[in-house]
Amino acid sequence: QRPQLDFLMIRSDGTAKPVYYGFSVLNEIFSTPEILYARDEGGVAIVAGKSTDGRRINIIASFYDRALADSALRGDGGGGRGGLGSREAEIVLENLPLDSVAEGVEIKRYVVDDEKNIEMVESTTVLKKDVTDKLPLAFKATVPSVVHLQVTIK
Repeated sequence: QRPQLDFLMIRSDGTAKPVYYGFSVLNEIFSTPEILYARDEGGVAIVAGKSTDGRRINIIASFYDRALADSALRGDGGGGRGGLGSREAEIVLENLPLDSVAEGVEIKRYVVDDEKNIEMVESTTVLKKDVTDKLPLAFKATVPSVVHLQVTIK
């Protein structure tokens, strides 16, 4: 019988675990090297970056259970699967370069969780006439999950 090995990001049969997809999404931030925002607070870690030409913004948000994460770090039996729940989330894009918007702003939302492996769950375009200096993006996020918002100015 083949021994069961447990690797961080892949199973012994070579298939990827959800954590692999989470790190793959996080890697997207490197395509937008100008970091605009980074914060870890209240069970949500967010990093946002902008491309050098200013036409693309990547926002990566990791939604997690703070108590479960703290328990795992202490080594007192935590680190197992948390109770999957959901929470309302809103990210507001501010200071968009309105003079650069020719057609509109395209927003794609990708999710990594226990059911989705970098799956696009929403794609929308806000037309130029509706783009303002503050653009709220509201959605429901499962806990734990990683959400990638890809914003393209067209």
